[in-house]
Amino acid sequence: MNFKMLADNKIFYILLDAFERLHKYCEKNNFKGYELDDYLASPIVRFFTFNNLFLMRVAIQIGKHLPINLRPLLFIKKTDSYKARAFFIEGALNMYELTGDNKWKEQIIQNLLFLKNNYNKNYKGYGWGNHFDFASRGGFFPKFIPTIVWTSKVADAAFRVYKVISEFSDICKEIVIQASNFIVYELERIEDDTGFCFAYAPGLLNPIHNSNLLGAATVMKAIHIEPGSHDINIVKKSLSWSLSKMNPDGSWYYGETKKYKWIDNFHTAYILDSLIDIYEIDATILDFMFIEKTYNYWINNFFTDKGQCKYYNNKLYPIDIQSVAQAIETLSKMTKYFTTAKVILEKILLYSIKNLQNKDGSFAYQIRKFWINRIPYIHWGQSTMYAALTYAMKVYYENSNS
Repeated sequence: MNFKMLADNKIFYILLDAFERLHKYCEKNNFKGYELDDYLASPIVRFFTFNNLFLMRVAIQIGKHLPINLRPLLFIKKTDSYKARAFFIEGALNMYELTGDNKWKEQIIQNLLFLKNNYNKNYKGYGWGNHFDFASRGGFFPKFIPTIVWTSKVADAAFRVYKVISEFSDICKEIVIQASNFIVYELERIEDDTGFCFAYAPGLLNPIHNSNLLGAATVMKAIHIEPGSHDINIVKKSLSWSLSKMNPDGSWYYGETKKYKWIDNFHTAYILDSLIDIYEIDATILDFMFIEKTYNYWINNFFTDKGQCKYYNNKLYPIDIQSVAQAIETLSKMTKYFTTAKVILEKILLYSIKNLQNKDGSFAYQIRKFWINRIPYIHWGQSTMYAALTYAMKVYYENSNS
C-alpha cells in the first residue's frame, strides 16, 4: 500500500505521526515499562502493607494518583506485560495490512512466540496474568495468576492474526484453542436460571460482565477455528447470563454485586467489542438489538462535543488514557455499523493526540480537573494507544481509497 494515495487526508497523517512517535518511544524502552497498579512489586510497599488486603489496595490507589513516579526509589523495575504484547501484536498487524512491510510480521511472530512460551503452566490450557501482585475490590491476585481478561486479549490478538497471515495460522490456532481450554476447564462459574458467569480468575468468582463476555467471545473464536472444540451452549449460557442483566436503557453495571454498581466507559466498550466479535462469527445466537442499545447508551453518555472521554457515565474526570484508547479502537470497529461512530472518533483523536501525547511520543495517564498526570504506563496507555491509533488509521485509509 502507498500512503501517498492519501495526500489530502490530514487526519490519517496526524495519526501516522502520532503512531510513529509512539513506536519510537516503545522501541527505545524495549516495549517494557511501569504499570499504574504495580506498587506491590516493591519490597518496601509489601513490608509496610503487612499482607493486609485493605492496605495493599490503599497502596495501589496512592500509587495510581501520584503525579510523580516514585517507582525507581521503591525498587520497582520496568517489566514486560503479556497484555501489552497482545496490543502490540494488533498494532503491528494493522500496520502490516496497511503497508505490506514484513518488518511488522517479524514483530508479530516474536510476540506470539513469547506469549506461547510464557503462559502459566499450572493450569490446563494457556492463561496469562500480571508480572506483579495486585489487589482490588475483586480480591488479591498473586503475580502470574491467569485472568480471563488478559487471556482473552491474547487469544483475540492471535485470532486476528490467524485471519490475515496464513503462515502463522498454526501458532495462532494453538493459542486460541488453548486459551479457550483454560477458560472452559479452569474457571469456576456462577450459575443462575439465566445461564452462568465465568470466574475472573481461578478461585475468584467475581460476577463481572465485561470479563464474562470476553470469555464467551474467546470460546466462540475457538469454535470458529476448530468446530466441535467446545459446545456452543457454553457461549449461549454465558451470553444469556449477562444479556439478561443489561439495564433497560442499554447501560451495564460493571458487575452484579453491590460493590460493582458503577457504569464506566472502557468496560462498556469491552462489552461492545465482545458482542460484535460473537455476532460477526454467528449472528444467529445474538440479537443485534443488544449491540445497538449498548452502543447508543455508550455514545450518548461517555463523550463530550470537544472529544473528551468521560470515565464514568455521570462524571467527566479523570479523562483516562484507557478510556481514550478503548474508545478509539471500539469506535473504529463500529464505523461499519453506525454512521455516528466516525464523527465521534475524529473528535476524540484530535483532542487526545493534542492533549495527551507527551513530547517523547508516549501518552500521559490522566487529565484531572486541575492537572495532568503524564506518567506513561506500558499496558495502560502505550500498548492500548499503539493498537488504537492503527485501528483508526485503517478506517481513514480504507475510506479514502474506497
